[in-house]
Amino acid sequence: MSTFLMVSLFADQFNDACPLAHQEFTQHPWWDNQSGWKNLLNNLHLIIQPLICFNWLKRWLAFP
Repeated sequence: MSTFLMVSLFADQFNDACPLAHQEFTQHPWWDNQSGWKNLLNNLHLIIQPLICFNWLKRWLAFP
C-alpha cells in the first residue's frame, strides 16, 4: 500500500508541484524518462536509495 502511494505521488500529475526537484533528479544517468509503472518505481528507487543507505550508516555509527 505504501509503495502504491509513493508511486502515485510520483506520477506526472504531481511532478508539476515541484519542478526544480524533478529537474535535478532527471540529471541522474540512470533516470528513465519512459512512462509506465515499472519506470516510475525504478526512478523512485533512485531517489529513496540514498536515504535508506544513510539510515543504515547512521545506526552503525551510533554504536559506542
